[in-house]
Amino acid sequence: MFFGVCFLKRSFAITSSDFVQVDPTHWVLDLRQLVGPNFYEVRDICLFLPSGSGIDEASALSLYIQAGSGPWEYRGCVCRPRPSEVFPLQWPLSAGDPGMAAQIGVTLEPLAKAAQREELVAGSKEDFAKRGAVD
Repeated sequence: MFFGVCFLKRSFAITSSDFVQVDPTHWVLDLRQLVGPNFYEVRDICLFLPSGSGIDEASALSLYIQAGSGPWEYRGCVCRPRPSEVFPLQWPLSAGDPGMAAQIGVTLEPLAKAAQREELVAGSKEDFAKRGAVD
């Protein structure tokens, strides 16, 4: 097992071998096959590295979601210094369509690239908090 995920209060551990490996650095999981058309009710996911994972110090595993034919959206990452994390999935508003596909993607990428994405996520959370404080 290279990595695992768990849907909080909804699943046992799902290992990397349960994902479809698209290429050496990308894995995809069809969420509708696991939970059916109400995938949008799955709100949180824990991504984790098992003990002895083969990931090196300069790499991270990043988590993405895709609803329907929309773009892949970044949700967060784990790395050796931070081997597990819980992420809100935050499905797009249109995700309630019962015929819509839903996928979870995991990508092995350079830690520096993931860190840049993390800064963008942290910046947008800070902006949101500031706007809320003004109101």
